[in-house]
Amino acid sequence: MSDHGVCACCGRPRTIIPIDDLDALDSVVKPRREQLALDALVMNFPNFVTGDRMKQALYEDVGDQEPDDRNALMSHISKLRKKLKAIGWDIECSRFIGYRLVRLQSRRVAA
Repeated sequence: MSDHGVCACCGRPRTIIPIDDLDALDSVVKPRREQLALDALVMNFPNFVTGDRMKQALYEDVGDQEPDDRNALMSHISKLRKKLKAIGWDIECSRFIGYRLVRLQSRRVAA
């Protein structure tokens, strides 16, 4: 995650998600690519992150070696969704629009 949009005192993304929920999201054990996906979702909460922007966030460190197909991205999102559901969050996937973080209770954007 770039320094843009990050709190200088605690290093967390600047977001409207309550601090207790950020603690819960941080507590989920996840590999680096899943963490990058979660960071992109949190930074853009409650808006959608396009598939291209998500791929850019996940693979900015590999440059031209970025996977061409969406299968790798969908795999990371799928694994992350399973972990987030355990703490009351989910990732809404909307074809041709992108991904966004939502609360599980009502599938509405938490705000």
